[in-house]
Amino acid sequence: MLRSFCVGVLLTLFVEFDGGKSIKGVLSCGYFVKFPKVVRVYCPRCNAYTDHTVTIYSHGKRRNLAEGQRRYLRKLKGYGSSRKPKQKRFAKTTKKIVVKLQCRQCGYVLMRTVGRLKKLELAEAR
Repeated sequence: MLRSFCVGVLLTLFVEFDGGKSIKGVLSCGYFVKFPKVVRVYCPRCNAYTDHTVTIYSHGKRRNLAEGQRRYLRKLKGYGSSRKPKQKRFAKTTKKIVVKLQCRQCGYVLMRTVGRLKKLELAEAR
């Protein structure tokens, strides 16, 4: 079951799982979410519901030799004003959190988007 509580101004979302059965229902309506380290979800390679270890996905380093990056740097080169407008205000205050689920049986990796959150904490299942 999913239970959420409003505490003053800060909205905190507590996620309680039915014996670690699923990750459905984790909503991006809070600033801080506690997420279990092990969840039981469907693995397409095993063709069964198995335990998966959860880690927070972090993107890799940007490559300077990638075609898009070279095109962008070429566009910025030269004299005169900036070719790209400088962004003055940002509409979004949070980033979409992606979790990496790795099957404990076969090692298959699933990526799932949790949603927009300030912080995601991996906690032990209660």
